[in-house]
Amino acid sequence: MDKLLLIEDDPDIQNINAFFLRSRGYEVRCAYTCEQGLQACAQMRPDVIVLDVNLPDGSGLELCPRLKAAHECPTIFLSCMDTEDDKIAGLLTGGDDYMTKPYSVKELEARIRVCLRRSAGQGSQARPASVLSFPPLTVDVAGECAFVGEERLSLPRKAFLILCLLARRPGECVGAQEIYEEVWGLSSVGDLRTVHVHMYNLRRTLDQAVPEHEFIQTVWGRGYRFVPRERGEGKA
Repeated sequence: MDKLLLIEDDPDIQNINAFFLRSRGYEVRCAYTCEQGLQACAQMRPDVIVLDVNLPDGSGLELCPRLKAAHECPTIFLSCMDTEDDKIAGLLTGGDDYMTKPYSVKELEARIRVCLRRSAGQGSQARPASVLSFPPLTVDVAGECAFVGEERLSLPRKAFLILCLLARRPGECVGAQEIYEEVWGLSSVGDLRTVHVHMYNLRRTLDQAVPEHEFIQTVWGRGYRFVPRERGEGKA
């Protein structure tokens, strides 16, 4: 049985979501504050977290990285704040999806299923026991981490998966739609702006670590391309 953790301070919303999701066969645990959410996450180790942005003892945006540090699993934000900047903020803090209120519980379940299907697909496949080396960048596919020299890069999981996808196909242009389907696992639910937000985060991290080389280039109107650093390339 898939385990869901709902962190939301509105008891009416909690009751509606929990009742519907339990009726669909999920194990559901409810938390109403940041601290309750952290404790429940550590105890339950959920498969998906549904996280409200505004909580009585803090912000879900600040809570999300703490949850992922304790237990890595997909996180879906819920919020009444629906501007593009709000959504970008949620995604950049580590959220995997962002839904605005009011919403349909059926759509919420659909997005939960997307997260579960993607996680199950990653778990059922043998991870490549390989390291992709593009000095000074190293992508450890099996270890799910990337380094520049000896320094480990701080990348959200989705940004790391995008990096793996592109680094396995150096020089090849990969479209945003294909990236979305490969990393998020479904084409009909979601927003391609999600890809662009995570790509921005990934490119910023790489640019800060290796300012003398642009590892990921935009191919205007088509997508993105990973470009290895040429031998001997460096600062002028």
